[in-house]
Amino acid sequence: MTTPSPTDYYGQRAIFNEISDLYDRYRPTYPALLTEKVVANSALQPSGKMLEIGSGTGKGTELFAEKGCAIHCLEPGRNLSNVAREKFRDFPNITYEETTFEAWTLMPETYEVVYAAQSFHWIPAEMGLRKAADALKQDGTLALIWNLSPPGEDEQFQEIQSVYAREAPELATERNSSAKDWSANNRANQIRATGRYTDVLTEQFPWTKRYGSTDYIALLDTHSSHQLLSPEVKKRLHTGIIEVLEKYGGEIEIDYIAVLYLARKA
Repeated sequence: MTTPSPTDYYGQRAIFNEISDLYDRYRPTYPALLTEKVVANSALQPSGKMLEIGSGTGKGTELFAEKGCAIHCLEPGRNLSNVAREKFRDFPNITYEETTFEAWTLMPETYEVVYAAQSFHWIPAEMGLRKAADALKQDGTLALIWNLSPPGEDEQFQEIQSVYAREAPELATERNSSAKDWSANNRANQIRATGRYTDVLTEQFPWTKRYGSTDYIALLDTHSSHQLLSPEVKKRLHTGIIEVLEKYGGEIEIDYIAVLYLARKA
């Protein structure tokens, strides 16, 4: 997963606001063990405060909603935040602000935990990491979370990859390169390079999810790269993928790796 260019940054991420219900229904959640790891490695108490960056429809919010602490969610997409507001309407400890992290008015040394789930790659890394450190209390914890889906090695994956190569070759390259971008632990190195954090840890939580053809195509359609395809290309691509899935019983099992980067404010 590469850092988007400035144009992509402001353009592509806005796409999710247009598909908020689809995103909430089909995007995966995260393993419970990940939540406990964050809590165990922070000074977070029920009376504490968390800041969530790019909270979307609340996929990351739900990890901590029942911990009792105050969670302030930053989300520029009104449709996305409306889904989350409805989902957590019975949680007075969760508040929202319709803004990007970059435009957000900094509240220095306020939060025990600053975290982002599947969103921090949309933010210029150095600026984002430094501003997060400024928002943290002394010894506060930064937690960056992603669900990754490394390229498969089985025949089904390779056949689907062939469909991408034929119908949307630019996405075939993206699917092959995303895991490589992460393999060198670039994100942890970026955190260390700021000089604002210590005790940088990387944890991985493998898990799997099985999808039927309809749900898998819907999942693919939650990705901005698929939303940017022309209707004709998308139709051919999805038709080809469904044909492959039908050869394998109409299902596909996705191997996910939930990756957690933890760091303590120096």
